[in-house]
Amino acid sequence: MWRPDKHKLPSIILVCCLLHNIIIDSRDALHPNLMLSDHHDTGYKEQNCQQIDSSGQAMRDTLSRHLHWSMVETD
Repeated sequence: MWRPDKHKLPSIILVCCLLHNIIIDSRDALHPNLMLSDHHDTGYKEQNCQQIDSSGQAMRDTLSRHLHWSMVETD
């Protein structure tokens, strides 16, 4: 699995958020026939870390809910 340089990760996240905002502003939508579940490269297997940081997990869940509801409110 590809892992970005930890010094570049904040910039990568920022760019993803900016692209997300551009998509929202342009009112772009996914093609209805686009299959997203199990849409991985050939041979992809999910990798799970054995260490779990509860604060990181809570932060991820909060960010996920925020992004989800910001998309719902713009529809």
